[in-house]
Parts: sequence; C-alpha cells; structure tokens
Amino acid sequence: MNKKEEDDIIRIAKKMDKMAQKKNGAGALDLLKELKNIPMTLELLQSTRIGMSVNAIRKQSTDDEVTSLAKSLIKSWKKLLGNIWLLRGHKMLVSACLYLI
Repeated sequence: MNKKEEDDIIRIAKKMDKMAQKKNGAGALDLLKELKNIPMTLELLQSTRIGMSVNAIRKQSTDDEVTSLAKSLIKSWKKLLGNIWLLRGHKMLVSACLYLI
C-alpha cells in the first residue's frame, strides 16, 4: 500500500466528513474526482473507511453530478470487495474438495 495514497484518501475523507456535518457539499465533486483517480485497494478501503464518507456525501447532496459520481465509486468498490469474496469462496471450495479426496 502506498502511504501517499492512504494519506490523500484520509485527507479527502476528513474534508467530506466536515462537509456532511455542515450539510455543505461545496467542493465535493472535486474531491470525488480526485478519489476516482486513486487506484483503490481493499486494504485502502478498510484502513481509511472512505466508503462511509462518500456515502454520507451521497446521501446529503442535492447535486445530481455529486450523487452520481459517489454512487459510481461505491459501486466499483463493492465490485472490488465482491471479487475478494469470490476468490475466498473459491479457495474454501477447493480446500473442501481436497479434504473429501
């Protein structure tokens, strides 16, 4: 994991959390675009909890572009998470089959 990317994500999350608390989404679109350009990993998602911040902005925003981009990011991150679960499930299935042999 790249420390700079993690620091950038944490910085963005803090700004988004303040925006959500103040119910002021000005600048949210720029932050979401910045997030979109950071290669996300499961480890980064877990360590930064950025999904919570993005979801809070998505719920609070009245800007269609902000909500659309937030939904898109969350959806792509869920796919990343889903791929991990598929891999784990496959490994468990292989282990179970080997046990039966």
